[in-house]
Amino acid sequence: MTILRPPRREPRSLALAIHPKGLAFAVCDPWELRSSGIQRCRKPTRKLAIRRMIRREKPTLLTTRDPKLLPVVRDVASALRLPIDDGHHPLPSSDTARDLLPEMAHLAPTRSLRHVVRLAVSSVLHAEHISRPYASRDRPALRRAD
Repeated sequence: MTILRPPRREPRSLALAIHPKGLAFAVCDPWELRSSGIQRCRKPTRKLAIRRMIRREKPTLLTTRDPKLLPVVRDVASALRLPIDDGHHPLPSSDTARDLLPEMAHLAPTRSLRHVVRLAVSSVLHAEHISRPYASRDRPALRRAD
């Protein structure tokens, strides 16, 4: 039987930081930088913006170093059952991150986006990761009628 959606085994980190226009984010796999940008939102709608990013990018891990954003990220992560990385790993230099992810020059042109990309790379390289299947609901076992 073919499995349509096999379980995701590689880590995918969503790094978040507060930006004057909203939230700066970066999504990184061990092999590529999936996306980065600024999600425009205000303080009351940060939870909804983070939930929308999680549903769109499907990360296996959330990370932030911003103490003002940490309670919001914890609330969203507990609701969606995602692990949080504390972000206290050493950040790679910009040159190292650019060597690991050559697309960083195109996807992260500003200093704030490069910082969030470096945070995502750090969490992919150093954090504990839990593989998560695409479909997470429990299904009852089929019973045989004898």
